[in-house]
Amino acid sequence: MSDEKDLLSKISKLEEQLGQAKACYQSVMDGLPFVSWLKDKEGRFIYVNDNYLNFCNIKSREELIGKTDHDIFPKADADKFKAEEDELIKEKKGISYNIRRENDDSWFTTIKSPVVDEKGQVIGTTGIHRDITERIVNRSKYEFESNLLQALLDSIPDTIYFKDTESRFIRVNRAKAEEVGFSNPDDIIGKSDADFFSAEETAPRLKDEQQIIKTGIPLINKIEHALDSKGNDLWISTTKCAIRDKDGNITGLVGISRDVTETKKALIELEREKEFMQLLMDHIQHTIYFKDTECRFTKINKAQAKMLGIARPEDAIGKTDHDFFKGDHSEHAFHDEKEIMRTGVPIIDKLERLINAEGQIQWVS
Repeated sequence: MSDEKDLLSKISKLEEQLGQAKACYQSVMDGLPFVSWLKDKEGRFIYVNDNYLNFCNIKSREELIGKTDHDIFPKADADKFKAEEDELIKEKKGISYNIRRENDDSWFTTIKSPVVDEKGQVIGTTGIHRDITERIVNRSKYEFESNLLQALLDSIPDTIYFKDTESRFIRVNRAKAEEVGFSNPDDIIGKSDADFFSAEETAPRLKDEQQIIKTGIPLINKIEHALDSKGNDLWISTTKCAIRDKDGNITGLVGISRDVTETKKALIELEREKEFMQLLMDHIQHTIYFKDTECRFTKINKAQAKMLGIARPEDAIGKTDHDFFKGDHSEHAFHDEKEIMRTGVPIIDKLERLINAEGQIQWVS
């Protein structure tokens, strides 16, 4: 009699524990934001959550328990569901797929898995069905905006690139891809400058980029030297700025580089011409000078520097006659030069008397 009571007590406790477990399971399943169900091996419903009832427009679980998909769905759909579940029971492997409901353009994802006992035997199936319309729409918007951005980037002849904190490319435009020998910008994603350029070229770039990522201070219009595929000199103007997330943390950088080789060559040639011009001027015994509209010296030759009492022509730049001459000469010179600039009429062979900084009187034409 005592053994029977103990057995009944154990059964009662097991039933209580089973009831608690079932209640917990139902509570969890009903709290999920998607449709969920549990079936036996024959495809009969053992449990469905509240969202499943709402999805199928069924009032109570009792209407579904013990029934199959063929009792609630069109035959074609029910046959498809049964075939899927038979396959996952056989293979003991879950499946997942997305489907589109055409009547309202909604998207859903379905995940089905086998249910196994403690011996590893399949005793049923379970699944979830979730509305992913918002995710699909957002992804479509992202892809559309991403394509627009890429089209904009590809229309710009300058090279544009985005890098992560390790200076690896995460996005580039077509000009950047073509610069390193690729036609498709996606082909260089994950790579770095070290994959395309020499260590001598990449070291200063990497140093600059890591400094930007560390400090957030941008690099503006830095002129960098490079070589093209044929070994010809290239000059690149580069601007790089940090990229920050919504919290202000630096997550990478964006750079834009422009080929300024022709401009650089023109500047070098201009500098050579200036040097040649200065050389010619310095070999002429007559004094030669140039002034701006405020009568300040902008360029003089050695003869003029000697007259002004200075050793180097560049020491006169930015100064006026008032800084070098005494008496009325500087005032007369200022008046004459302003009149020339006002009228455009030159002064030719005017004889002038001046007193230099050392007090010496000189006559000049």
